[in-house]
Amino acid sequence: MVMERVTAKTLGAAIQEHTAAYAHVMTDESNVYGEVHKTRRHASVNHSAKEYARQEDGFVAHTNSAESSFSLLKRGVMGTFHSLSKQHLHFYLAEFDHRWNTRKETDGERTVAGLKKTAGKRLKYRD
Repeated sequence: MVMERVTAKTLGAAIQEHTAAYAHVMTDESNVYGEVHKTRRHASVNHSAKEYARQEDGFVAHTNSAESSFSLLKRGVMGTFHSLSKQHLHFYLAEFDHRWNTRKETDGERTVAGLKKTAGKRLKYRD
């Protein structure tokens, strides 16, 4: 999601609004996540101490998936789009969320899924 300013308060509110109460939130050591542990199960890894993953209570705490997803967006900006406007940033984020969420599907599966979404809709040049 696009946020005008990322602070502990705004990020904490967004995490609380967009995650289930039972969610386990994994972050890095940044202090911007300061209040997350009060409302969600929270684990963090300390990248500055060269910690990238660790076993904790029967699961692996890491931020690898989030970093991989963000890396896909960064490669798109550097390789294809070159710059993003603030006005359309939410569209770019939605596109790259879709790319990440369907990364294990074939091109044909993504095409069929996209075509199914057009059923009953008509794109007109003018209203």
